[in-house]
Amino acid sequence: MNLHQQIHTQLLALLNRTHPGEAGLNDALRLLAKYRSTLIQNTLVQQCGAKVIDGPFAGMEFIEQSAEGYYAVGIKRLLPHARVLAYDINPVAQEACKTLAARNGVDVEVGGLFSPPDFARFDKNEKILVWCDIEGAEREFLDPELAPRLKEMDMVVEFHPTERGHTLSDVLSRFAGSHDIEIIQARGHNPMLPPFLQQLGHLDQLLAQWEWRSAPTPWAILHTKV
Repeated sequence: MNLHQQIHTQLLALLNRTHPGEAGLNDALRLLAKYRSTLIQNTLVQQCGAKVIDGPFAGMEFIEQSAEGYYAVGIKRLLPHARVLAYDINPVAQEACKTLAARNGVDVEVGGLFSPPDFARFDKNEKILVWCDIEGAEREFLDPELAPRLKEMDMVVEFHPTERGHTLSDVLSRFAGSHDIEIIQARGHNPMLPPFLQQLGHLDQLLAQWEWRSAPTPWAILHTKV
């Protein structure tokens, strides 16, 4: 069964519910949107290759099967003299990050589990930026009671909704006294589109940029006050 047949089967199952209501129709819309964005993604790779074409990481060679390493390798390309350490508990993600770093000719130190007490092992004289995107675990990870050194470090953090509520308010309240905080909400983009996308409709152009997120994931930039 190919992709088109899979989506057709799933769509019929959603629409054949006895009382689909708004939730069922929303699920069907999301399924079709993901299907269409996947087709656009495949065409984008065929037309332009697996390379970042716009934004601060423009020119970065990418790998088609994964997003792991995007920030680590992108930052290393921007700041070649910085020491970049990337951590992930998933061995597959670790290997993807190493592959991406090698493809772009940069050195990124890749490790596994990183716990709050591990922040204490960094030299206090080093200028450290913590870049955190861990899908909701920031509530447990960014805890100055477990990691007092965090109060001395700048941070860039993506926040996520969880079953216990959004992590934004929980985490930021811990650093109100030690950091100046700027919240970056999601907003529309105006990227440089490749020629084939310029010829498509507006909806396709929007879907080409959609990250499949179903809830707000704002970022926060935290600058230490001292």
